[in-house]
Amino acid sequence: MRCPQCGYVSFDQLAACKKCGADLREVKRRRGIPTFTAAPVGSPRPPTPLSARPSEPEPPQKQEDRAQDVDAFFAGLLQSSRPPHTSEQEPQEEAAFSLPLGTLPPFEPSPDAVALPVTEWADDSRPVRAAALPKAGFWIRMAAWITDIVCLFLATIVLALLTLTTIWLGGRLGGEINDQVMALAGYSGAVIVIATGFLYFTLFVGACGQTPGKRLFGLKVVPVNDREMTYGRAGLRSLCWILSLLLFSVGFLMIAFTWQKRGLHDMLAGTYVIRT
Repeated sequence: MRCPQCGYVSFDQLAACKKCGADLREVKRRRGIPTFTAAPVGSPRPPTPLSARPSEPEPPQKQEDRAQDVDAFFAGLLQSSRPPHTSEQEPQEEAAFSLPLGTLPPFEPSPDAVALPVTEWADDSRPVRAAALPKAGFWIRMAAWITDIVCLFLATIVLALLTLTTIWLGGRLGGEINDQVMALAGYSGAVIVIATGFLYFTLFVGACGQTPGKRLFGLKVVPVNDREMTYGRAGLRSLCWILSLLLFSVGFLMIAFTWQKRGLHDMLAGTYVIRT
């Protein structure tokens, strides 16, 4: 509030101006400002004690009804917490029909049913797809291939000796060893080398998917469609194997650079070489 004499602005609760000491009560009354008065300094007045209001006593019938309600409430809680007790055993539902044991005939598969063969079985007795099995790399396949070449070389030497001995004996019995006999011996040797290599890889792979070299190193040839290896697929793979060899062995080098470790003959024949 502004003082009308000196113009000093002070608080509204002051009764006099702090600067000039002019009385401001009349001005506050004209302007409608309430006047605040300080309480006298002294000990505070003790609080007035509250007196209990006299209440009318309840009738005894009402007290008994209230006690019965409380007893019924707690009895209901105890009854709900206990398990239900039945004096008689409840009847169980009977099955609509039942067959005695041993009346069903043994299961026999149909002769027309086709069972899908699998290459490996997991611990939970479910088939594992060939694409998910670990593939054999380049070096271990080369070691198995060298082992097979040694076995094939020994078998070819035995067959070639038997064939050439037969041709030589035939030529001696015919009178002389001429150019025709020598040409026959040369052609027979080439046919023996090619036929022996083709039959070696076809028969072993078609029968069990493993040549002696692959069996030694724990490798196996499986089809990509998770079916059994057939002699037709094994023969196709042997022909493609010869093609990979004729292409300066590029088909074999593909094993080291492809994701599924497949050579050209594996891609053409649709096979994987996995670790067993």
